[in-house]
Amino acid sequence: MEPAIVIGSIQIKCDSCDYRAPITREDADVWLNKPCPACGANLLTEADLNAMKLTLSGVDLINLIYGPVKDGAKRMRVETNPRG
Repeated sequence: MEPAIVIGSIQIKCDSCDYRAPITREDADVWLNKPCPACGANLLTEADLNAMKLTLSGVDLINLIYGPVKDGAKRMRVETNPRG
């Protein structure tokens, strides 16, 4: 049995250049107000971090309410792939 919604991957993307990096939910706080290695712009603002945490909390809540689904059942998969 698996969760109804699975978080596939989370990426951080610089708004000022094309820098991208995979991150985990657990290490997101480490990126708060860190400069982009490519251009020096702020990679993750407090507002962005709060929005990400709210989204992930919503996924957790839905999974808690819905419960696990049988293997092979249709599920929703969430990929964060910033446009740009």
